[in-house]
Amino acid sequence: MRVAGFDENGLGPRLGPLVVTGVLLEVPSESALLLSNHAGPVDDSKRIFRRDPGSYARGEAIALAILRSAGIEPKDTDELRESLGLPEDLPMPGRGLPVWCSCGNIPRLEYRILGIRTRAISPAALNELNKFNRTVSCMIEMSLSLMPFELCLLGKVGGRKFYGPFLWSAFGEDFTTIGEEPQESRYEAGGAKWRFAVDADAIYLPVAMASVVGKYIRELVMLELNARAGFSSPIPYCSGYPGDPRTQELARALSDQHPDPWSIQRER
Repeated sequence: MRVAGFDENGLGPRLGPLVVTGVLLEVPSESALLLSNHAGPVDDSKRIFRRDPGSYARGEAIALAILRSAGIEPKDTDELRESLGLPEDLPMPGRGLPVWCSCGNIPRLEYRILGIRTRAISPAALNELNKFNRTVSCMIEMSLSLMPFELCLLGKVGGRKFYGPFLWSAFGEDFTTIGEEPQESRYEAGGAKWRFAVDADAIYLPVAMASVVGKYIRELVMLELNARAGFSSPIPYCSGYPGDPRTQELARALSDQHPDPWSIQRER
């Protein structure tokens, strides 16, 4: 059974990119999609990446293991950017990988990952778009390059309940609404079933995988943005989120430099 999972990282911050990631996974049955049925290291990225070096080492090890299971083994951040088709100007530390963990700590995953897609959207681009609409559109656009699959699992975006217009735009009349509830909205389109679920990254294995890879990419970018602003620390000095008291400090430091699409502050 071929199943795609999509999630976003960085929808709410004031600084840094929005990263949208998709993973195509082959599983023996639908029950194998539930994160609770797996004892391996993959988990919701919010439970993995905490604000300490040990958790970043764990998160990087899992992210690199997921990439390796898909046949992607970058030796440095330039290869990572190239192998995932990320923008050439996306800020990343110019160094070898891994950054936080040791090579010996990267686990071997017993999953058949058929493909990974990721896209980074700059604050400059987000300032000109509805970020919620762009995130959903991006997920569906990226899913087309992973087809065929029987099921696509996606995280709900910004509390949105209705995703039909986005699927209609992609598939036209080959689209049916099955149900739209607060916790999960279900559709059929393009010969596949689609589920948009609240906290999908904490429920479904392929969405959790996408979440971990996307979070890893965003944190590498934040590490570089912090370094450019003069903040040197083992993990990003500032997360870029509104609740982080260091966010305005980083924003001021970045504003003193030559602006680029990735370092400016989001307006919304």
